[in-house]
Amino acid sequence: MRNNTPPNWHQIEHPVVISLKTARHHLWGNVAVYLGLFIIELLGAHWGHSQALRADAFNNLSGIFSTGLLMTGLFIASRTHDNDLFGAPIALKEQYQLGPRIQQSRFRFETIFTLLAGTIMAAIGLEIIIKGMITFATHTPLKNPGTVAGLAASFSFIALTILWAFNHYWSRKFNNAALTAASRDTFTDALTSLTTILTILITVSFHLH
Repeated sequence: MRNNTPPNWHQIEHPVVISLKTARHHLWGNVAVYLGLFIIELLGAHWGHSQALRADAFNNLSGIFSTGLLMTGLFIASRTHDNDLFGAPIALKEQYQLGPRIQQSRFRFETIFTLLAGTIMAAIGLEIIIKGMITFATHTPLKNPGTVAGLAASFSFIALTILWAFNHYWSRKFNNAALTAASRDTFTDALTSLTTILTILITVSFHLH
């Protein structure tokens, strides 16, 4: 006999919460990769005398902060069975009635923190552009970049391309906004590293300062 009983709220929220927690666990990999690339590129920029690679390193550092915001939003959105709403205690007899409303409110935090992360990504990109224009306009004396800088940028491009593939796959699998934002951020970071490679190759080939 077919069961026509509609699912209750807990049956509806359970797969969503599991998806949010899984997405947050995947983002720990982004933090590890970005931190490793920041250290490698910063050292490569120092040894290879490359301002472009140094800018790329701090771009990857911004990836850690933006990923942290996404993870915070996912953590808040995946919390369940709480007895308070924004710090205000809720009576036991009201918790069952307000449960769906509380959880739906927390689901919105994923969207809010995704928006904050995107804003920070844009702000840091604008700051790098402004610094580059100032350096170009003031004709700051710089040394020619070395081979180490090119190798570090190439490693960053390969690592970020692989990370983007993973993020893209899991964002499609879970249909998760935070993973989608992380995937697009990783894709633009990979393009930034590719641009850094081309910049270093051109400056080395034509002996430009």
